[in-house]
Amino acid sequence: MDKKANVQLQLQNEFSQRNPKVGNSYFQDDIWDLTPLVTNNQTPNSVKKLDFTFCESPVMKETLKNYAYYLLGVVSLLHVYKKIYAYLRVFINEYCSKYNIDCFSQLNTATFKDFAEYIRNKPNKRNNGKPLAPFTCFRYVNALEELIKVGQIKGWDVPKENLFANINSAKLFLKEAYKQMDDRKYKEIPQDIFNKIINSAMYLSTQKRSTNQLKKGPLI
Repeated sequence: MDKKANVQLQLQNEFSQRNPKVGNSYFQDDIWDLTPLVTNNQTPNSVKKLDFTFCESPVMKETLKNYAYYLLGVVSLLHVYKKIYAYLRVFINEYCSKYNIDCFSQLNTATFKDFAEYIRNKPNKRNNGKPLAPFTCFRYVNALEELIKVGQIKGWDVPKENLFANINSAKLFLKEAYKQMDDRKYKEIPQDIFNKIINSAMYLSTQKRSTNQLKKGPLI
């Protein structure tokens, strides 16, 4: 480990040892009660707590907490919850468990791309097992990408090399996502539906002419 990386890791450890308060909890707690940080009265109760117990690796959990602590000063509590408990939990509990990955620093460009394919082919239980939408895939993969990028700046236990020089979550999914949105926006009307619309319009037009002729009859 080079001198700069060693200093960054030392600063990270010192930060963890200080055990700063987070809402009603402390950094080293595995469940953070974030109720005091809630600014929106409509925030669900489930979002007011961050539960890190799903992550069995102490090293990964430490990095995950650092990322969550960073996010709390950047985005809404709901977005923090989604990034940690929805997107990254899938990466840790499903992908990392499958391939015996127990720290983020083990990742490289190949594993990042492989996780993207894993998400691309992941069945969507809410949509009869169909693949996840491209924009949903982007959210899963982008959460991991952001964690690594922020971690590289702050000296967390993440890969030191640039994994995203030639590939990233946007290149993998956003073009496809926007194309899907455009296809839905300008989707062609099926021919049978179009014919029904034309027939209904013609029928209504005929009925209107007949009604007008009946009204004019007594005047002739």
